[in-house]
Amino acid sequence: MDQQIVDDSSIPDDAVLLRRVPLQPQAVILDKNGPVGWRPSSLAFKDSQMSAFLASEASVDQIMDGYQNFALAAVTAKLVRDHGQIIVRRPADIPGHVEVIGPKSHSVLAQFARLAIWVRPPPEGYGAT
Repeated sequence: MDQQIVDDSSIPDDAVLLRRVPLQPQAVILDKNGPVGWRPSSLAFKDSQMSAFLASEASVDQIMDGYQNFALAAVTAKLVRDHGQIIVRRPADIPGHVEVIGPKSHSVLAQFARLAIWVRPPPEGYGAT
């Protein structure tokens, strides 16, 4: 029998979810109006079971250890829930690991990308040719 997946109500709406974003053209796009000149693309959030970390339970250094070719973006639990997603704890080597589960339409992905805030942005000079 399939077990129904339920949103973890112990994670408050104001919780900050941290998502690794690969430093690749599909995941980081030019944003001339943004504070660092780049923003996550909608593809950075596309996974139907999107891995993330609770900022209150894991440090940036823990999350980014071994991920030198990644940036780190943040969205709130409220944002993802307001877009029909559920948040489920998924224990891993790093504390605070969660999955954001649910169908993510193009408009939902666009909202996540537009409202995400860099915690660790692409390095200075990223994308320079």
